[in-house]
This record gives sequence, structure tokens and C-alpha cells, in this order.
Amino acid sequence: MSRDAAAAGPDVHAVAEALRAAVNAGDVTAILACWAPDGVLQPPHHPAVQGHAAIAEYFRNVFAARRLTFTFTASTVTVLGDVALERLSYSAIAASLVGRERIEDVGKGLHVYSRQLDGSWKLTQDIWNSDLPPTRSNAD
Repeated sequence: MSRDAAAAGPDVHAVAEALRAAVNAGDVTAILACWAPDGVLQPPHHPAVQGHAAIAEYFRNVFAARRLTFTFTASTVTVLGDVALERLSYSAIAASLVGRERIEDVGKGLHVYSRQLDGSWKLTQDIWNSDLPPTRSNAD
């Protein structure tokens, strides 16, 4: 691994941590700060969401219904020039804002980052899925 690649690992982790904190805070502006303008979010059971405007709308809709608490339980970053891949695992709680429903999940995901012209790293792709068996509602 090159010295530059080894040095980039902590910077990429910092973006992942900023994203996690922003999601947990329900802060759409801070979430967008982690994303490249043309980034693609690929949530489970949902079409791909591309670009800042669509990502902001997606998270506003999520936060209108529930509060999320994510923990990244493992992360491995591989830097390949101006692209970084982060394989991660997570635990999450989604608590309804209009009832007492609380859904707990564990799973894994893949983040793809791109080094920007200013040297910073931004998320360009995010996909994740649960390790739990499908529920009746999403298995149909």
C-alpha cells in the first residue's frame, strides 16, 4: 500500500463517521456534506436515489417518520488512487415518531468514495442490506 493510500484511510473513516453522526442527528445538511453532488444512495427495498436533491428528499421523508440510530460495528477501507472502498457492518435502530414501534437491524454495506479536486473525500455510492431474515411485508 502506498504511503498516500495509507494516509487517506483515516480521512475516509472521518467521512463515514460524519455521515453516521448526521444520520443519527437527523441532519440532512450534514448528510449532504458527506456526499458528492452526483452520488447514488441504494437503500434496501427502494429504487436508487441519485444526486443531492433526491438524497435530501429521501432523508427528509425518512426523518419525518422515524429516528435512526446507527452504529458501524466494523469497517475496512481500501484506497485505490482517487477511489476508496469501505466494507462495513452495522447495527441500527429505527424508532417510529408516531408510535412505539422500534425496529432493530444488523447488516453490512459498501461505501464508495472519490477524492475531490480539493483533496477531500466524498461518498459516491452507498448500498446496504440486512443480515436478518426478510419480514413478511418485504418478502411479498
